[in-house]
Amino acid sequence: MLRIKMGALMIVFLLLGACTKEDTLAKQNTNTTDPTISESESSLLFMLEEEKLARDTYLYLDSLYGYLKVFKNISSSEQRHMDFVANLLDSRSISYQILDQGSFADTSLQAFYNSFKLKGQLGLAEALHIGATIEDLDIYDLQNFIADSQDQALIDLYETLICGSGNHMRAFVSNMEMQGLSYQAQFLSQAEVDSILAGSHTHCGP
Repeated sequence: MLRIKMGALMIVFLLLGACTKEDTLAKQNTNTTDPTISESESSLLFMLEEEKLARDTYLYLDSLYGYLKVFKNISSSEQRHMDFVANLLDSRSISYQILDQGSFADTSLQAFYNSFKLKGQLGLAEALHIGATIEDLDIYDLQNFIADSQDQALIDLYETLICGSGNHMRAFVSNMEMQGLSYQAQFLSQAEVDSILAGSHTHCGP
């Protein structure tokens, strides 16, 4: 099991109640029991589903708020992120399964999706907040997986995913700000979020 550093409670919408930040990291081994896969590589299976969480949630939100292109555009980017992770898994002959839209092997990610789907129905403001929250969570988990890895190919991939998630967070928060709203950090520190939001769109990956 990867070393887990966090101890604070994470925000989860009232519809399902709260779970801890550790829960999102502690689940990374749920898709494999293969002893030949390193602890670091097992995080790839978790990240494949976490990128799927983003893709599936944005596809659902696009079905509700399709007049705003941000959900459709970023869902396509999340599919590319899934492809990046799947390519590395394939190159290492690590088996994986991608379930149907809205279904997840990892129970914590399934709970997130269910909560996001319900809360997303409450309005566009909530939907945009969900988008920013997912990217916040994604970066948070990726940073911790990087800290626990000495696998350079995996680290390079995760840094690419972090770059993309920063672009996505800025896009969601920009749309929030146009409605007079702001985003407060849920997983990262507020200083980290502020630094990301102060950046500009960056080309990520190949």
